[in-house]
Amino acid sequence: MSFLIEPDGQVELVGSYDKFSGAEFINAGAFSPQTSLPSIDLLKICESVGSVLYAKGAFGHVSVDLISFPNVENPDSHPFFWAVDLSLELTDNAAISYFFDILMEGNLD
Repeated sequence: MSFLIEPDGQVELVGSYDKFSGAEFINAGAFSPQTSLPSIDLLKICESVGSVLYAKGAFGHVSVDLISFPNVENPDSHPFFWAVDLSLELTDNAAISYFFDILMEGNLD
């Protein structure tokens, strides 16, 4: 997921996507929007991470990579997830989200 921390501390979700690998540790592409974590509140996660980063003096574009995996104890429950990467830059996937919004003449909802 990618988001923007404004200079006043406001957080805006830019986009979400599921990345897939062609080979180990090689990103082959992405599906948008993400479906690996159904019914997750991405904005809440963005605001939590964004508020901590803003308190440390960071603002601008941020991307957080999450991995999801099933709950083996209760397969019908929501999958677990971990944050595994944090990028404080406009990533290619975030730029693609902006480009898609321009092409569709709309905004992420």
